Amino acid sequence: ALTVSLFGLAEWTVRLPVVLGHLVLALLLYRMGTRFWGTRTGFYAALVYLTSVGPYAFTRILHPDGILTLFIASSFYLYLQVVYEPDPGRKRIGGLDLRCLGIYAAVALAVLTKGLIGIIFVGSIIFCHLLLSGRWEVLKRLQILPGLVVFLIIAAPWHLAAGFANETFFWF
Repeated sequence: ALTVSLFGLAEWTVRLPVVLGHLVLALLLYRMGTRFWGTRTGFYAALVYLTSVGPYAFTRILHPDGILTLFIASSFYLYLQVVYEPDPGRKRIGGLDLRCLGIYAAVALAVLTKGLIGIIFVGSIIFCHLLLSGRWEVLKRLQILPGLVVFLIIAAPWHLAAGFANETFFWF
């Protein structure tokens, strides 16, 4: 809606958010790869993603999966920072770790993009990681209560508006 209101209704303005989502996802894959596994890994991760069929096919139609993947990958990038860099350093406001709040914000945006799959994918993968690694101390650093507040501030308004406007929405 933003690109259409800024540039007018055209085929490219409708596809622009999807294309930008794929581009930002490639940059995130590069950043994630270089930060945790080295420059070569980051380069190849972005290259493989950009040259695969998915980004090409999903930018030809209005398909939100690229944007959903961007939000899910963002949450995992922030989660890896919390796991492997326990001291947030400057990434803190008061007692709140901005990386943790970013995880919940990314999950909320994933939910707004394509529903509960955002919570299910991220939550189940993080739970499996904690279960298999035995690093339950990370759970304490995830700041669950402030994170839930951030999640609800982002995701709840649209869901409440849709629920009150459509009587069967909550049951669906």
